[in-house]
Amino acid sequence: MHPHRYLPITASSATAPDTGTVARAGHRATSAMLWLALFASLAMPGARATDVSVEIGPSWSGKSALGSTPAGFVQVTSDGAFTVLDDRFQVNPVAIAGVVAGRGNGANRHDVWLAGAGVRISRAAHGTHHWVWETHVFVSPNGTPSLCGHLQFGNSFGYVYGPWEVKARHLSNAGRHAPNHGETMLLVGYRF
Repeated sequence: MHPHRYLPITASSATAPDTGTVARAGHRATSAMLWLALFASLAMPGARATDVSVEIGPSWSGKSALGSTPAGFVQVTSDGAFTVLDDRFQVNPVAIAGVVAGRGNGANRHDVWLAGAGVRISRAAHGTHHWVWETHVFVSPNGTPSLCGHLQFGNSFGYVYGPWEVKARHLSNAGRHAPNHGETMLLVGYRF
């Protein structure tokens, strides 16, 4: 078992973590993903997915010296919508999974795989062209200095034009673990 698979090794690490630490970290991440899958299935009871979208684009770390890297996500949006604020806004549950590719060598070289759930908010009476805001909670079995820790939060703002979407998304751990550079991405998506 490679300790790098679950815990990033940083320059400040004097020794590699023991196998017990690696196993516990992997177990926590696996447990978190199972709980998240259960949450996502409960968030969409009896609803069929009306939209499956594939999103790809560049992602930039909050540490500008790292440059960009590819990111990709698959998102399933439920038709089990409800309205809020006097029926002005529509809220749809979503489940999402994706990856932010690693960069070069060192602690940033690992791909970060993410799975999550959240909501998508739009105007209730929207047509095929409209603005959307999404918020998600993600879990990840591994991390980098840009996305450190097993829990990440994401917010997206974008525009839907028929089956196409363009959105900006930011992911970070909300300051729960240092260094928390975060990732900001520009994604183009297609909904099936």
